[in-house]
Amino acid sequence: MGMEVDRGYSWVIVLAVTLQGICTSPLLPMMGLLFGPKLVKINSTETQTATATSLYLFCWSFFTLFVGPLVQLRGERFVSFAASLCAIFGLGLCSFARNPLDFIICFGFIAGAGQGLYALNSILLVNKHFKAKVGLAMGLFVCGTGSGGLIMPQVVKVLLKNFEVETVIQIYTGIMAVGGLIGPILIRTGSILPQKQDENVETALKEPLAKKSAEDENKQLVNANGKQSDTIIKVEPKKPNRCLQFMHKVFIFRIFLMIRWSLLKDIKFVLISLGVSISFNCFLFFNAQISDLCFKKGFTVSQVADIITISGGIGIGFRFLQGVIADLPCITKRVKKPKTFLFLIASATFSASLYGLTQIWTYDLVMVFIILSQIGIAGASVFGPLLMTEYYPKYLASAMGICNVLRAACAFLLGPIIGVLKDNSENSTPMLIFLATFLLVVSFIWMLERIFSKSPVEEKPTA
Repeated sequence: MGMEVDRGYSWVIVLAVTLQGICTSPLLPMMGLLFGPKLVKINSTETQTATATSLYLFCWSFFTLFVGPLVQLRGERFVSFAASLCAIFGLGLCSFARNPLDFIICFGFIAGAGQGLYALNSILLVNKHFKAKVGLAMGLFVCGTGSGGLIMPQVVKVLLKNFEVETVIQIYTGIMAVGGLIGPILIRTGSILPQKQDENVETALKEPLAKKSAEDENKQLVNANGKQSDTIIKVEPKKPNRCLQFMHKVFIFRIFLMIRWSLLKDIKFVLISLGVSISFNCFLFFNAQISDLCFKKGFTVSQVADIITISGGIGIGFRFLQGVIADLPCITKRVKKPKTFLFLIASATFSASLYGLTQIWTYDLVMVFIILSQIGIAGASVFGPLLMTEYYPKYLASAMGICNVLRAACAFLLGPIIGVLKDNSENSTPMLIFLATFLLVVSFIWMLERIFSKSPVEEKPTA
């Protein structure tokens, strides 16, 4: 049964994905607040904590690769339930962690995998059900999930005053389970991806049909008068590709076959993906360090919770506003790649805020610059997922999945670097300068390539 876009049930989809992510989105900004006492108990060093964050981001990025094929094979609701169960299970186990390795596995691997499945599945659902109002829908989606950053820090602050940290993590997991299970229930089953399977998968499916008898494969020529000729051509039956058949029967191999790996042959795609990957990792790593950054500047738990709440609330408003801006005719008609243009502005705003945070120490000014950073991240949250639709709309799931694999590789490189910088410094200044400079250099090079390049990006990958 067909569903209309931009109306009716489409808005239920926005509600569903918002409920599912309202407790997972604040996890990184609240990492020091929610898990800080637990990390102290298990004697986790800065490098080990950064490794947990790095693995979380790696799994988040890597597991998005499987979303497109899983949606084709099992449907959107299956992926949503799998994402919620991984996130709930991983976060709940964190309360029982006995050492840093336990925490790295539970938070980094299990919860990170759930976040990866949820993130891309939600973006695909919104892009499927919205066309003309996709910017507004994406703005409402990230605005709704961002509301978790407004509410949950205050909830955690109150809980920490009355319970042990293990109990607080378990209560938070229970709250997450409510939205995480209601959201998938609201999602109807159906296929998201319009494109057909890759040719090698279709071949693997059709080759068993080639096992016909030799008599059926004998074809007779027809002469010019329409009469059958006595000449018979005997066509030998094609031998099936046993390797492809075996891979198609094994579920995990079947998923890999359905991914459009040929996109990696397109140098333009690789450049776009690297730019987005490095930018997003900088955003996410900074979000994971907000609590620790504030504690190192001498702020109390209450002040840190207030900073996260206020900056998150303002970020929510700007996410909605930037979602509206993304659909404005004055932007879409006058700028060739509007989402790319707005994404680069958001990156520049974020970098400027990080440089500012290296120079100030007072509570009010730190609040201002963290709010500025969240405005930049809010823009990236809206425009980043829409950016690939400007270049590879026909292969969106594969493009975003492969892009996120590159993002995973970048996460493993950035995590240890940030951990070493923090271990060898009394404050967060070296880390902030590194992230801001790294992002500015990458954004500048990418801007030159993407905006001033004369050759347009093709939608289809080069052969």
